[in-house]
Amino acid sequence: MKAKTGFKQSDITRALRGAQTAGQTVTEVTISPSLEIKLKLQNPKSIEQQQDDDWDEVIDQ
Repeated sequence: MKAKTGFKQSDITRALRGAQTAGQTVTEVTISPSLEIKLKLQNPKSIEQQQDDDWDEVIDQ
């Protein structure tokens, strides 16, 4: 018999897809005892930094 948990696989999938949509690379997923899902990102960037990078590429061309 499986132990009951307060989250579903779909919750983790949703978090991973959200990070991917935001252009982030997830290196680690941690679920705390309070069932909080935490994602560790490789080289985390804010949305503003990502937009700045996009413009840098356009200007350099």
